[in-house]
Amino acid sequence: MREHFRTHIIVTEEDRKLPLYIESVGYLTHQSAIHRNSGYPEYHWLQTVEGCGRFEYAGRSVELMPSQGILLPPYSPHDYQPITPKWSTIFVTFGGSLAKHILNALELYHPSLYRIEQPAALLASLDHMIATAKNVTNYSGADRSPDLYQFLILLKKHGAAASSVSAIVNLHRITALLAWLDQHYSDPSLSLADMSSRLHLTPQRLTTLFRNAVGSSPYAYLI
Repeated sequence: MREHFRTHIIVTEEDRKLPLYIESVGYLTHQSAIHRNSGYPEYHWLQTVEGCGRFEYAGRSVELMPSQGILLPPYSPHDYQPITPKWSTIFVTFGGSLAKHILNALELYHPSLYRIEQPAALLASLDHMIATAKNVTNYSGADRSPDLYQFLILLKKHGAAASSVSAIVNLHRITALLAWLDQHYSDPSLSLADMSSRLHLTPQRLTTLFRNAVGSSPYAYLI
């Protein structure tokens, strides 16, 4: 059974040189209202365990329900508050010299709301971090880094971005292409190269943006 616990871990200058480090981790049985006009100085993952809360960020208001979590970049203004009598959350804040690059490589978009297909896997990973922080006297940066990387791999595997600001931006970028495709879809010579050249992108980059914004590849959309 989870117990109320939160801890801030001392981050040394050596820790900040690591690809990833954990800055804080915890489980809150009764999450209180939080208002951060300037955001938080580290990356922030917040996941609902029980109940429901309302989260406001990037001009959006979403309900954070069980099997959902939210990933925020540093200094992203946000507010959240419970909307059920008991809202239990689990969280980790983190950074690292390669944190941004690792998140981008894993296509973990932020700020973004995630639907978690197997929340037990992510909870087990977070529980491990909490238990280690509780019981290990020197939970050093070198030990924390692989724990966090394992968690991010699980988020990549089991999480689906349901409300990605990146996807919204990408959709605006390809709106003109969508309109053009609606007019030229019957052209048998139309290719991915034709589509990507209109946006001055590589075919690989266009495919990535298209999938994030529309949910399918350009070719699948064309068909």
